[in-house]
Amino acid sequence: MIIREREREYILIPQHNHAFLSGKLATHFKKDFFKSEDHMEEVITAIYEHDRGWITLDQAPLWNEQKEAPFSFADYPLTPKLNQYRIGVDEIQEMSAYAALLCSMHYCTFFSEAKDKHGLEFLKDEEIRQKQIMEKVNRLDMELLHQHFRLLQVCDDISLYVCLNEPGASKKNEHLWFKNGFSKSEPFNDGRHPLYGKWIDQERISVRAFPFVNEFQTSLEYKVVSKADINTKGLEHAYSISPAHKQSLSFVKFK
Repeated sequence: MIIREREREYILIPQHNHAFLSGKLATHFKKDFFKSEDHMEEVITAIYEHDRGWITLDQAPLWNEQKEAPFSFADYPLTPKLNQYRIGVDEIQEMSAYAALLCSMHYCTFFSEAKDKHGLEFLKDEEIRQKQIMEKVNRLDMELLHQHFRLLQVCDDISLYVCLNEPGASKKNEHLWFKNGFSKSEPFNDGRHPLYGKWIDQERISVRAFPFVNEFQTSLEYKVVSKADINTKGLEHAYSISPAHKQSLSFVKFK
């Protein structure tokens, strides 16, 4: 779950909704960034589905007693999170081995410096999965694979930029992760500078340098859960009875 806190309420965005926005972004990326269009349909599948493992977890959000707030994707208990990561990649592999390879690579970046037993076991298992898939993919092009992996990471970041910031946020008030642009996005610009996002108003986001074929519109579904309801009903029930909202979004050229 992606969480934003307001004075009297929380904005809760299920990870799969965030991933859906990531996939929408990917469908609009210019194809000339890539060595070829091979596997592109599978890449789009990977980006749409990369947080599939969170679907079950986000149906019943947990309260963090220590922080007195809902658990977010960043601080969610490790063991159930890792179990669902595995399940999610397993389900993606049933759709597409190449998509599962990309998603496995993505999750492994979260634990590249892991020292605890569970994180190390996850890395080991996923490295085995990746090797097995690579051996089965005909004429695997490693350069193209890494271009596709970068696309997943960048679409994930741009979507997180939308989810973690209040609509219309000034650069001063943006989430720290994105004030200097989107990490590892240089290949989709000039090779030296990252893509850079900026809210124009509560619906429009400008991106420099514009990596999409055209300006486009989309949306993001979320819930607003009042702190009063959480106090009286508990987080899970308060979340279940809160209506869904849609945030309209437009991605436009940098102004």
